[in-house]
Amino acid sequence: HGAVLSWRAREAGAGLRLGLLREPAGLLGARAHGAFGTVSGSSAALGLEWRGGLGAWRLSADAEWGLVDAQAVPGLLGAVSGVATSAASLRAWLALSGADDVTLSLSQPVRVERGEALLRLPVGRTADGGVAVNQMAAQLRPSGRQLDFAAHWRRRGVFGGELRTGLLYSRHPGHAAGVSEVGLLLGWRGAF
Repeated sequence: HGAVLSWRAREAGAGLRLGLLREPAGLLGARAHGAFGTVSGSSAALGLEWRGGLGAWRLSADAEWGLVDAQAVPGLLGAVSGVATSAASLRAWLALSGADDVTLSLSQPVRVERGEALLRLPVGRTADGGVAVNQMAAQLRPSGRQLDFAAHWRRRGVFGGELRTGLLYSRHPGHAAGVSEVGLLLGWRGAF
């Protein structure tokens, strides 16, 4: 369940939004069940956006910061601290001709900036038959910061539709350091 309140000053091209989200059976889209217990969370996010131009380019920027109040029903996952998140994007669009345009973008998907989970690991049995548990804290912040670079070109009027191409490069996809991905897209879109 969630709600978003947004406001935009058209003359300045700037906007502000405040979002609230309740996840009764998950935490930032992730679920835990079985021996891990369960997780739930309530999130609040503040976002800023800007739209404008520089010469023939149309530009946009968007940034969002969030706080999550996390709850865990104990299992192997004993507790989850409060979580802080961030996301950001920059985009530039240019009309090359009446039929062609190009878009360049740089974005960071939602990333956990701060948070910790308490893990309760069974390590043996006590003399009276109880389970001995060792607790350890695990940081939720990932090892890398995913950055996605994209360049798209579109040409209208090709076979009654539009031809689209794109080149994508993702640095640390899934926020895992040391990994990169490259993609090439080609498509045609038309209406019947």
